[in-house]
Amino acid sequence: MVQRRADEGRLRGRRPALCRLGAVHPWESFEHLGGIVDRLEAFQTGHEPPPAPGTEHRDKLLAAAAQAQVIQFNPNAALQKRIFADGFVPNSPEFEVDLSGVRYVAQRAEHLGTGKVRVYYVPKGDWSRVRYVER
Repeated sequence: MVQRRADEGRLRGRRPALCRLGAVHPWESFEHLGGIVDRLEAFQTGHEPPPAPGTEHRDKLLAAAAQAQVIQFNPNAALQKRIFADGFVPNSPEFEVDLSGVRYVAQRAEHLGTGKVRVYYVPKGDWSRVRYVER
Protein backbone atom coordinates (compact mmCIF):
# COMPACT_ATOMS: atom_id res chain seq x y z
CA MET A 1 0.00 0.00 0.00
CA VAL A 2 1.33 3.41 -0.95
CA GLN A 3 1.06 6.13 1.64
CA ARG A 4 0.31 9.66 0.48
CA ARG A 5 1.56 12.74 2.24
CA ALA A 6 -1.16 14.93 3.66
CA ASP A 7 0.08 17.99 1.78
CA GLU A 8 0.78 16.28 -1.56
CA GLY A 9 -2.33 17.52 -3.35
CA ARG A 10 -1.98 21.00 -1.97
CA LEU A 11 1.60 21.47 -3.22
CA ARG A 12 1.15 19.96 -6.67
CA GLY A 13 1.87 22.47 -9.44
CA ARG A 14 3.52 25.05 -7.18
CA ARG A 15 7.12 26.10 -7.52
CA PRO A 16 9.16 27.61 -4.72
CA ALA A 17 10.37 31.17 -5.27
CA LEU A 18 14.10 30.53 -5.19
CA CYS A 19 14.99 26.87 -5.75
CA ARG A 20 13.68 23.33 -5.66
CA LEU A 21 15.57 20.56 -3.91
CA GLY A 22 14.92 16.89 -4.22
CA ALA A 23 15.73 14.31 -6.86
CA VAL A 24 17.54 16.87 -9.01
CA HIS A 25 20.92 18.51 -8.68
CA PRO A 26 20.44 21.39 -6.18
CA TRP A 27 21.42 24.13 -8.66
CA GLU A 28 19.59 22.68 -11.65
CA SER A 29 16.37 24.43 -10.68
CA PHE A 30 17.95 27.61 -9.31
CA GLU A 31 16.09 30.72 -10.38
CA HIS A 32 18.00 33.98 -10.18
CA LEU A 33 16.08 36.87 -8.71
CA GLY A 34 14.92 39.68 -10.96
CA GLY A 35 16.54 38.44 -14.18
CA ILE A 36 19.91 39.94 -13.26
CA VAL A 37 21.89 37.59 -15.46
CA ASP A 38 19.58 38.23 -18.42
CA ARG A 39 20.03 41.98 -18.04
CA LEU A 40 23.80 41.65 -17.76
CA GLU A 41 23.92 39.54 -20.90
CA ALA A 42 21.89 42.17 -22.75
CA PHE A 43 24.58 44.76 -21.99
CA GLN A 44 27.33 42.65 -23.55
CA THR A 45 28.33 44.42 -26.73
CA GLY A 46 31.02 42.07 -27.91
CA HIS A 47 33.40 45.00 -28.26
CA GLU A 48 36.50 45.48 -26.19
CA PRO A 49 36.51 48.67 -24.13
CA PRO A 50 38.74 51.40 -25.52
CA PRO A 51 42.23 51.49 -24.08
CA ALA A 52 42.90 53.90 -21.23
CA PRO A 53 44.24 57.23 -22.51
CA GLY A 54 47.92 57.97 -22.20
CA THR A 55 49.24 60.52 -19.74
CA GLU A 56 49.01 63.36 -22.27
CA HIS A 57 45.33 62.65 -23.03
CA ARG A 58 44.56 62.13 -19.35
CA ASP A 59 46.03 65.52 -18.44
CA LYS A 60 44.14 67.28 -21.26
CA LEU A 61 40.85 65.63 -20.26
CA LEU A 62 41.26 66.58 -16.60
CA ALA A 63 42.20 70.19 -17.48
CA ALA A 64 39.23 70.58 -19.84
CA ALA A 65 36.89 69.10 -17.22
CA ALA A 66 38.18 71.51 -14.57
CA GLN A 67 37.43 74.47 -16.86
CA ALA A 68 33.95 73.15 -17.65
CA GLN A 69 33.02 72.49 -14.02
CA VAL A 70 30.08 74.64 -13.03
CA ILE A 71 29.22 73.28 -9.58
CA GLN A 72 31.57 72.40 -6.77
CA PHE A 73 30.10 70.09 -4.16
CA ASN A 74 30.43 71.15 -0.55
CA PRO A 75 28.76 68.47 1.59
CA ASN A 76 29.19 70.69 4.66
CA ALA A 77 27.13 73.54 3.16
CA ALA A 78 23.61 73.84 4.62
CA LEU A 79 21.86 73.83 1.25
CA GLN A 80 23.76 70.86 -0.16
CA LYS A 81 23.33 68.86 3.05
CA ARG A 82 19.58 69.23 2.74
CA ILE A 83 19.58 68.64 -1.03
CA PHE A 84 21.52 65.37 -0.72
CA ALA A 85 19.49 64.28 2.34
CA ASP A 86 16.30 64.65 0.28
CA GLY A 87 17.72 62.49 -2.54
CA PHE A 88 18.25 65.40 -4.93
CA VAL A 89 21.39 66.61 -6.73
CA PRO A 90 22.36 70.27 -7.03
CA ASN A 91 22.51 71.45 -10.65
CA SER A 92 23.30 75.13 -10.23
CA PRO A 93 25.80 77.10 -8.23
CA GLU A 94 24.50 78.90 -5.15
CA PHE A 95 22.98 82.29 -5.93
CA GLU A 96 21.56 85.14 -3.87
CA VAL A 97 18.13 86.70 -4.22
CA ASP A 98 16.17 89.37 -2.32
CA LEU A 99 12.63 88.36 -1.29
CA SER A 100 10.54 91.00 0.50
CA GLY A 101 13.66 92.76 1.72
CA VAL A 102 15.36 89.61 3.04
CA ARG A 103 18.55 88.31 1.39
CA TYR A 104 18.44 84.56 0.65
CA VAL A 105 21.02 82.10 -0.63
CA ALA A 106 19.45 79.56 -3.00
CA GLN A 107 20.40 76.59 -5.17
CA ARG A 108 18.51 74.64 -7.83
CA ALA A 109 18.36 70.84 -7.50
CA GLU A 110 16.86 67.94 -9.42
CA HIS A 111 15.86 64.40 -8.50
CA LEU A 112 17.55 62.05 -10.96
CA GLY A 113 14.85 59.39 -10.70
CA THR A 114 11.72 61.52 -10.99
CA GLY A 115 12.95 64.70 -12.67
CA LYS A 116 11.36 66.86 -9.98
CA VAL A 117 12.97 70.28 -9.68
CA ARG A 118 13.35 72.17 -6.43
CA VAL A 119 14.95 75.43 -5.45
CA TYR A 120 16.34 75.25 -1.93
CA TYR A 121 16.75 78.56 -0.13
CA VAL A 122 17.81 79.85 3.27
CA PRO A 123 18.07 83.33 4.82
CA LYS A 124 21.70 84.37 4.41
CA GLY A 125 23.53 83.64 7.65
CA ASP A 126 20.66 81.64 9.20
CA TRP A 127 21.78 78.25 7.86
CA SER A 128 19.42 76.16 10.01
CA ARG A 129 16.26 77.37 8.21
CA VAL A 130 16.59 75.67 4.80
CA ARG A 131 13.34 75.49 2.83
CA TYR A 132 12.45 74.70 -0.78
CA VAL A 133 9.91 75.38 -3.49
CA GLU A 134 9.08 72.76 -6.12
CA ARG A 135 8.21 73.06 -9.78
